[in-house]
Amino acid sequence: MNIDYKNNNINKRLFKNIKNKTLKKCSINPLTGYNRDGYCRTDSFDNGSHLVCAKMDQSFLNYTASKGNDLSSVVKSGDQWCICQDRYYEAYKNNKAPKIVYDSTNKFLKPHVKKAILDDYKKNIILKRKTKKIRSKRNNIK
Repeated sequence: MNIDYKNNNINKRLFKNIKNKTLKKCSINPLTGYNRDGYCRTDSFDNGSHLVCAKMDQSFLNYTASKGNDLSSVVKSGDQWCICQDRYYEAYKNNKAPKIVYDSTNKFLKPHVKKAILDDYKKNIILKRKTKKIRSKRNNIK
């Protein structure tokens, strides 16, 4: 079922990403999203709540296949794909979570899933800052 999100005021919040900015498309090749429009959005028919945009890796693909959801017919390692928030969290707890695409991950997540993703986001920001400082110090030494 296709829903006209632009003309549906109830779903306006589904246009925001986890950084509270405009939600960006996750992927058009392969075409992802519950409604196959490229966005990680949900509606009342989406029992899996496909709100998390992630870059697939072989570890996650193997993990989700072992849980009964083999995505290998639609995605390969390196592709971006909208995944169910519960499967993401399950993989996260088992150290099998794929890399999150924050600009394309919907903010309308369960609180514990949102916290896990935002904690990961903050760690990545801190790591980038530390790496930048180290590079800057190395350049000043030369």
